[in-house]
Amino acid sequence: MTGWRERRAPALLLAAALAAAPVLTAAAGQARPEAPAAAAGFDATHLQQAYQRGLGELAQVELALSRTVRPEVRALAEAAGDRLAGLNGDLAVVARRLAVALPTAPLPEDRAVQDRLATLEDPAFQDGFLRDRAQGLMRQVNTLEKLAAQASDPALRAAAAQALPGLDALRRQALDLRVALAPVGDGPVGAAPP
Repeated sequence: MTGWRERRAPALLLAAALAAAPVLTAAAGQARPEAPAAAAGFDATHLQQAYQRGLGELAQVELALSRTVRPEVRALAEAAGDRLAGLNGDLAVVARRLAVALPTAPLPEDRAVQDRLATLEDPAFQDGFLRDRAQGLMRQVNTLEKLAAQASDPALRAAAAQALPGLDALRRQALDLRVALAPVGDGPVGAAPP
């Protein structure tokens, strides 16, 4: 049985090929002038989104490093911090070259998560942190998959593709660790916080 990634791979390759091909008008056979602008807009929007989500994830990682007592959670936070800082560094290099302005603060939703986490103590803190890492990293992985498949800039596609496996592994690790540490009556893993 094939996994969802294997079934989706041909579609992603086709989408990447279509995104890279020049868009021609039927009558004139010339590239539409709005096509490069649309591709640049896609790149800029998703680059900014990935970078800004990374800012939120990094802020939450810093909070975890200062608050958690479990070595497994601390190790996950350190690994996530290293990967996310590297990704944001790579995205900043591409953004400078493409003249894309980067956000300086996390998304409001990520700031709200950080504010909520700041009110918790262990073990509730570690549970919330692990749940939010699994969810936050999934959102980041989704954005990077779009960039890896559809970005018009080769360096942006490469940065996204390079970061994907490591961040997805961290997402799975956060989920597995939460399952291992969560109390039985805690409700479904990944459920929204009360």
